[in-house]
Amino acid sequence: MKPTVTAALILLACVFISTACPTIYTGDSGETCASAFTLGIGHPPGYPVYTMLSKISAFIPLGDIAFRVNLLAVIAGVAAVLFIFLLAMEFMVFCGVTEKLTWLPALAAALGFAFSDTFWFEALHAKGGIYTLAVLAAAAAFYFALKFHNTGRRKFMFMAAYISGFLPLIHLTNSLVMVFILYILYRKARGHKKLKINAAVPLFFIAALTPGFYLLIRAFSQAEIRWADVNSISGVIGFVLRKTYYTPMDMPASLDVVLFKLWHHMLQYMKDYFLLAPLAAFGFYRVYKTDRNIFAFAAGFLAVNTLAILLLTGNSYSPVYLYVNKGFYLVSDMGTVIFAAFGIYSLAQAMNKILQPVLVYGVLMAVPAYMLGINYLPSDLSRSFIAYDHAMNIEKSLAPGDTLLCGSDTPVFNIAYMKYVKNRFQAINIYDTNANLFDLRPFGPSRGHMTMERLLTINAELADKNPGRTFSAEFTAYPQYNLRPDQYGIIYKLMDMDDLNLGRSDIYSVYSVREPGQSLYADIACREITARYFIAKAQLQGIKGDRQGFENYRYLAEKTCPDNPGILSTIASAYFYGLKDAKKTTEYLEKAVNEDPYFMDAIRLLTRVYGFYDKDEALKWAKVYVEREWDRAKAGEVKKEFGI
Repeated sequence: MKPTVTAALILLACVFISTACPTIYTGDSGETCASAFTLGIGHPPGYPVYTMLSKISAFIPLGDIAFRVNLLAVIAGVAAVLFIFLLAMEFMVFCGVTEKLTWLPALAAALGFAFSDTFWFEALHAKGGIYTLAVLAAAAAFYFALKFHNTGRRKFMFMAAYISGFLPLIHLTNSLVMVFILYILYRKARGHKKLKINAAVPLFFIAALTPGFYLLIRAFSQAEIRWADVNSISGVIGFVLRKTYYTPMDMPASLDVVLFKLWHHMLQYMKDYFLLAPLAAFGFYRVYKTDRNIFAFAAGFLAVNTLAILLLTGNSYSPVYLYVNKGFYLVSDMGTVIFAAFGIYSLAQAMNKILQPVLVYGVLMAVPAYMLGINYLPSDLSRSFIAYDHAMNIEKSLAPGDTLLCGSDTPVFNIAYMKYVKNRFQAINIYDTNANLFDLRPFGPSRGHMTMERLLTINAELADKNPGRTFSAEFTAYPQYNLRPDQYGIIYKLMDMDDLNLGRSDIYSVYSVREPGQSLYADIACREITARYFIAKAQLQGIKGDRQGFENYRYLAEKTCPDNPGILSTIASAYFYGLKDAKKTTEYLEKAVNEDPYFMDAIRLLTRVYGFYDKDEALKWAKVYVEREWDRAKAGEVKKEFGI
């Protein structure tokens, strides 16, 4: 490999590690990643290859386990950039280029991808490693397939086939990559006696079955925890197909939702690659003029792969869903970067009479250098401690024998890491209301056909078994069971509706949140945690009668996470319970609905709060609810209540 390329990759690794979670520097005080418990304990459905590699990375004698698993994302990210560089050069050969300096445009494009906002973010933490590994595998498989196509050497066919077998079990969004790789191999091998693809078939199936065997071993082992208690062959199949996710509130797909996701993907793409995008467009044009068959094949893959992601990922108008989905597009983005490399090469050749190509390449290397400069500070999470602090603060809020109900990934993953790796939370009864982790017995009979009503019933029954000592990490009311969530520091205490006693107001004396300002650059999940601390403090000030104190903390919360409808809704509840201000409550609920037009809980609350002082507005929002609610039974209840 060229010394320049080697130096660039070493620099890339150093930059990524310097901005990653700070566990290598701070020991136990810095375990920050919400999904760092991935090691061998368990992982969300569909990622058995990543889980195996996470288990291996947990043995690296460097830092603590959280950092070791986070480090896997960095390693996969750097390796992905290496293969994007190699793939870009091979693609130019595929298009008929013979110029020896193709490594320069390939390097510029690969580094531009590396320093883009989304890829850099995903290369810093354990959950992002799923996506960096997916990009690595896709880039490597395409590289070896094109290398085989360009050289006819069987060893490249074997490598492409072997890697292809892993692709769907690295991430389901890589399934189409597998199909396109196998098609390239088949087209090249067809009609060549010495290049029979049959020889590569065993390697493909060995790769495809290896993660499955790993899952079977774990399913029938005595592992301390299994995701959703997968313990059968059918459970393993459902695990791979992601059927073990509990999502009773999923919004059905529609053309409007697909167009919404496509539009925001385009916005994300331009934000990430605004300097590379014109070069990619020029590359598309040059490939089209050079070989229309190659253009049709490559553009077809990008279009079909992007469309599949739009159709098969979660459906919502929420910014939170957009955040969750953004890593899925990286493989398609990688394809456009390959075209950008060809565009850089073509531009240099077009300007050959004015400037030497090497000078043009040198100037265009400023593109990744500029991206490095503008994205370093926003990507620097080396002082982000919020996930660790959040889990520790929740534990400090509880006493031995208390019950905690939590459902969202945050704080479930944080607490899981503390419980199963650090042996914390041992005397506390913890339930994951999504029925994936911790004690699953109450949820087992309803798995696969859980409804929100059934879930609320189970949670209320758990609260009834431990009255006065049951807490919830989420603001969920149970009026039908005479239970209300009372603010208790950063969590909520489930209280009897008739009990007027408030939760302990001095609970904040045991809390610590380091460098909350650092979360301004963090992902939406970490910013949400920090904002909730500010909101809880605001509500406490409101209860004490300090309106100015309330507004100060409310301002900090909104500044920290202005793009999260859940936070805006929580601010609304703070106005309602802290200041008894119904008008401000409806104002922030409407802001939440503006962020997510299908935030049905917020719309339902609007009907109830407006009901206190403006019946016409309550009726207006009831009609909005009926129009947008996809659960017709719930819509029918509101129609009956308001006589619509």
